[in-house]
Amino acid sequence: MLSLILGLHSAATESSVALARRSASGDGIESDGMVLRSAVAGRSQSEWLLSAIDEVLAEHQASLAELSCYVVAVGPGHWTGIRVGLAIVLGLAAGSFATKGLAIGGLAATDRATGLGFSQKKQQQKSRVVVGVSTLDALADKIRARGPRQARSARLLLSVESGRADPFFAFYNSKGDMQGEVLASAPSADQLHAQIEYTGGTWSHARFPHIDVPPPNACDLLET
Repeated sequence: MLSLILGLHSAATESSVALARRSASGDGIESDGMVLRSAVAGRSQSEWLLSAIDEVLAEHQASLAELSCYVVAVGPGHWTGIRVGLAIVLGLAAGSFATKGLAIGGLAATDRATGLGFSQKKQQQKSRVVVGVSTLDALADKIRARGPRQARSARLLLSVESGRADPFFAFYNSKGDMQGEVLASAPSADQLHAQIEYTGGTWSHARFPHIDVPPPNACDLLET
């Protein structure tokens, strides 16, 4: 049996929505091949996202009631976009069904602990899960899966847009794990030479080869 999962990425300039189905065993997802990107002038981000969710569901003859999980980008990235995405996903998840658990940024909590007021309807047996995914982790996983073979087990400095002059940065080791904290400015030359072999994302350095992969979108969140 397959469960229906909705992905939403609004932490970057270009927002996206994706729909996928995951087997009950959790072995993997079957992408439904539908990603919508925000390119409609004159429409607010929240308006576009809600419309895109409707379109994706309609394209696959599905409804909100069939969704078992929401996956949403929790940054780093554009702060306003992150808030918009979280508000939409939490609102939709809380609207009809009890929420079994809330996982944001790797932290799990029950609805009682969060105090978010999820509705509890005894007649509804279905529950929804909301999962937050780091944009940098999504980029790291994308590079490990689709980047050049020699870079898949390399030490990386990855970057994603922030909505200001400097992007956000993070170091990743050869196993794909983030090292240290997210950085709000470019590391020093000494840090670069000591810790990385490649760069990836929105920022590059002349002394290091750059992995040129598209920034993560909602489909990438679902595969992280």
